[in-house]
Amino acid sequence: MSAEYICPVLTAFKEDGSVDMEAMKALFDHLIHGGMDGIAIMGSSGEFYSMTLKEAGEFARASLDYLKGKIPVYIGTGRLTLEETVQLSSMALEWGAEGVMIVGPYYIGADKEGIYAYYDQVAGQVKGNMILYNYPDRTGYDITPDIVLRLLKKHKNIVGFKDTMPAPSHTRELIRSVKPLYPEFRIYSGFDDNFIHVLLSGGNGCIAALSNVRPELCAQWRDAWKKGDLKKVMAIQGIIDGLMDFYKISTPFMPAMKYALQKMGLPISAGCRLPALPASKEQRREVDRMLEESL
Repeated sequence: MSAEYICPVLTAFKEDGSVDMEAMKALFDHLIHGGMDGIAIMGSSGEFYSMTLKEAGEFARASLDYLKGKIPVYIGTGRLTLEETVQLSSMALEWGAEGVMIVGPYYIGADKEGIYAYYDQVAGQVKGNMILYNYPDRTGYDITPDIVLRLLKKHKNIVGFKDTMPAPSHTRELIRSVKPLYPEFRIYSGFDDNFIHVLLSGGNGCIAALSNVRPELCAQWRDAWKKGDLKKVMAIQGIIDGLMDFYKISTPFMPAMKYALQKMGLPISAGCRLPALPASKEQRREVDRMLEESL
């Protein structure tokens, strides 16, 4: 039974706010040694929204140079303008990315025809693998199964879908609608606790952030599924369910996860770019408790 666990990696920043590539290399190694199937750079947990196009391009290039030949790498390239999305996507693919993961424009909202037209134009100009990134809580709209089917009829380079919806029924409906016609199309949950549900429904796994902190546990979960070890699958599901509180400790959740990585010995600053603030003393105590219970 196939399954993939891809980590949407956090981004380490220096005190001056620039990307800390030495810390990133340590984090990349942590994920590779932990057994991840792939790394997604500049997803939501990577704070892509806080980077200029120049910064994003430099970060993507440096990361791909370091990770070449080590693990499949996906680059989050969704920007507020179509032109910048195409530009960053084309650069990332030219530099060796396995594919690009594209969240649609956010803030303004869109109807179905607008969503279709946006991705239709992007896919027509990007010459490489694309993963559609659906995050209605942040974009204000849903990339529905009928939109996906219309796009797949026209664009062979759209190869996957990340569905960041808390209800597994949403991802399940996408699987039921798309997989019978396009069985090779890869569908991932954006939430760790939905990993097994998505697999049971015929999906491919998840692209979810708890794997930053516990990549080895997530890899064991994947391996238990592949081996049909349901007892271990259930046991790890219970641990993951508890760790989902990481998403509630701080808003957004990245400061709490970065503090956890610090506690685990990684050379990473706990700082994020505004409006995200460092974890408070109370939040750090909660992280300490969760790590003590799960490690």
